[in-house]
Amino acid sequence: MINDIQTLLKNHLDDEGKLSQWPSKGIKKQAALQYIASKFERGADYTEAEVNAMINQWHTFNDTGILRKELINNNFLFRQRDGQRYWRGKDCELFSGVHLLPPLSL
Repeated sequence: MINDIQTLLKNHLDDEGKLSQWPSKGIKKQAALQYIASKFERGADYTEAEVNAMINQWHTFNDTGILRKELINNNFLFRQRDGQRYWRGKDCELFSGVHLLPPLSL
């Protein structure tokens, strides 16, 4: 079983640990979403601008909208219907023993 998300995403992360390519499907796509979601603090509320800023800190291919949409569609982030508040969703258990970098403060 794969238990290191950064090893799984090695061809999709640059030298700074930023997502440089969007995996097209499967476990790598879920791993990329989990990787980005892990940067958000549990229990914290975010505005859309803060969500976009956080996503932009962790990817290089300039498609914030698709990443935000995928995070929401896959329940890694939730948002109020009016889009005024976002928060971290599920903690996916795809990978056991995963050691991710702590989230950055905005």
